[in-house]
Amino acid sequence: MSESETTSMVNSPTSNSEFSYDLQLFIVSNDSASEQASKNIKNICKKHLSTNYNLQVTDIKQDSSSVIKNGILVTPTLKVVITPKDGPSMKPITIIGTLTNTERVLRALLINGF
Repeated sequence: MSESETTSMVNSPTSNSEFSYDLQLFIVSNDSASEQASKNIKNICKKHLSTNYNLQVTDIKQDSSSVIKNGILVTPTLKVVITPKDGPSMKPITIIGTLTNTERVLRALLINGF
């Protein structure tokens, strides 16, 4: 996986258009937990966030300065900044792990119905 990978997906019928999302996933290449987290967050974004997000996947082996800059202690770690369409950004959210509990991730992302 490259040092940094940015992804944006197209419309989804279950998206939450009240917010925009900046997501940064910190991983270690060739690590099964990191690979699972990357797969899971991409699926969640594709299915639930429409075009209202920016996802950056950062391999800390390739970008070690990001560990200190972002306070990363373990991988995989997802950092999220949610911005309401009509207001300032909310306090950043940090989620650690493989992101397999989709319902919990969606609740953290303030997705309606979760």
